[in-house]
Amino acid sequence: MGINKRLFFTLALSSVFILTAAALRPERTMSEDYVYIMRYDKKPNCDVLVAGNSRVDCDLIPEIMSPICGKTYLFAMNAAKLTPDFMGKIPEKLNPEGKKIILLAISPSEFYMRKNNNNKHFCRVHNMTPFRRKAEMHVFQRFAVPDLDPTKIRHGDGYHELRYAPNPNAHNKELKNYRGFLPVPDAVIIGFADDVRNLVNEGYTVLGCRFPTCPEMEKVEDEKWDYDAVRKITTEAGMIWIDIDGEYETVDASHMTPDSARRFSKKMAYKIKEIENSKAR
Repeated sequence: MGINKRLFFTLALSSVFILTAAALRPERTMSEDYVYIMRYDKKPNCDVLVAGNSRVDCDLIPEIMSPICGKTYLFAMNAAKLTPDFMGKIPEKLNPEGKKIILLAISPSEFYMRKNNNNKHFCRVHNMTPFRRKAEMHVFQRFAVPDLDPTKIRHGDGYHELRYAPNPNAHNKELKNYRGFLPVPDAVIIGFADDVRNLVNEGYTVLGCRFPTCPEMEKVEDEKWDYDAVRKITTEAGMIWIDIDGEYETVDASHMTPDSARRFSKKMAYKIKEIENSKAR
């Protein structure tokens, strides 16, 4: 066999090996872009859709929730805002023949600068063409640098487990970040309440919850909005608020430790089940 033929077969076999390795690459090693595109294009097959920012990612575990309240899926992106475009994608994830339950994580950060061009990660995916999203999922992301950080594990059900110990530096950094947010304008909450009302009128059960954080974070957030007013206007729009009792530990003032996430997920699932049963009576 000549040199050119040997070179050709070597390159061909190498290409097959590389493509096979990429195709078999575990999803847990994929980048955020891969995860967000997968969530954006998710087929409508869940009963309970939990939407919001990274607190949803790190604080709720579908594997725990699904056996209790129905098939649960997380539609969460880092620093996500509950913009009209983001809210508009939510019904697409729910089984139209299922329970049609939506749980929204509510905090000032979901409303800060509530304009679509400030919803960075969501807008990046939202503005891609369907062809680009498929290319990213099946080609580009397969060859991206793998995420092998052992302290941040993405589970197959969407849960983003934070395995590092509570960190004072991360705690202070997160609080500083939230102190930089502007107060939430009344008009933004009114617009959000309209989105909630539309979902309720379309037959969805819309739940809201202020996820537990540390006392310092709660104090910082309360400087950015009138929490009681937010609850009042969204309740009038048809949202059912869920309050989860207990104490929960965070790793950085905002996101829960795995143990707290497990306890929170179980309580949340039973609360959702309780609301579902009360509506059925």
